Amino acid sequence: MGTPPDGEPPADMPEMPNNSGTNAGANTNGAAASNSANTTTATTDNNADADTATTATESTSAKALKAGTDLTVNGGTYTIDSMDDSLHSNNNVTVNDGTFSIESGDDGIHADQELTINGGTINIAKSYEGLEGAIITLNDGDVDVTASDDGVNAAGGETETAANTTASTDSATTATDAAATSNISVTETTGTTSTTDQASQGTTANQQGRGPGGMGGAAASNNEFHINGGSLTVNAGGDGLDSNGSINMTGGTVIVNGPTDNGNGALDYDGTFEISGGYLVAAGSSGMAQGTSDASTQNTIVMTFPATQKAGTVVHVQDSEGNNILTFAPTKDYQTVVVSSRILRKMAPM
Repeated sequence: MGTPPDGEPPADMPEMPNNSGTNAGANTNGAAASNSANTTTATTDNNADADTATTATESTSAKALKAGTDLTVNGGTYTIDSMDDSLHSNNNVTVNDGTFSIESGDDGIHADQELTINGGTINIAKSYEGLEGAIITLNDGDVDVTASDDGVNAAGGETETAANTTASTDSATTATDAAATSNISVTETTGTTSTTDQASQGTTANQQGRGPGGMGGAAASNNEFHINGGSLTVNAGGDGLDSNGSINMTGGTVIVNGPTDNGNGALDYDGTFEISGGYLVAAGSSGMAQGTSDASTQNTIVMTFPATQKAGTVVHVQDSEGNNILTFAPTKDYQTVVVSSRILRKMAPM
């Protein structure tokens, strides 16, 4: 599903004025490009013929924190309510620390290339897709994602095929818009960012029709999602963890309340899912259910029930001696549960 062109406002959003004196102070996205355009407009003779008049076309970005190349956040407190991506980079996003409360009309955090989380507390209460990047790495931190589509989506980037060429034109548009802020590094700040205009958002049907998020086209085999530590909780309407390539988990805790429809899965990968450490619980529908790969060095249980279980129905796993391994009550209806833990052991042959 293609991402709408960067900076394209809804159809009912009032047109931005072209007066240079007003826009030079109000537009903080791509200020250099905007000022250049405004100068051209201001020096145009009002009496000149229509053929020679210069028209400046301006666009308003609906993204919150964005960069043309790298976006790095080292700390601070952020409350973001954005119509488009809340954190966005045309290249890499790195979060080293900070507290984030995010509501997004598209991706919570999006990187065209690498998205790395080394720490912090990230609560994405609303999004189309929570985390998206070509290569996603979770090393530490507490991440809680609610998404109407995929909770985590490793897709796109340099791995895109020819089918994705059209979709990637958004990157070129954004690069121009963010020319004045190509590299952004935030060391410490506290603030509230909102690009939500309730009057201009339109109906729910209109929002769905614009097709937010998702890097569409053919699957790219070398997308990667790495989980090395930290905690990740996902509530997803689409796939819980989705990689167009592979998933690798060496540590951390991941809990997925996945989809209820059979067209998506709590886990969805095109390559392999190798797990060697950490704690994984993923509940969801059974139609597209996947477990972990045979090459994994940590054992996994995949439980599929004969009928859909109601939300809140407790799943309990214990060993042969009655010791508790898992007690979990999924928050949504489910039919398949995947569990992996270092304490799972295969029984010796009888």
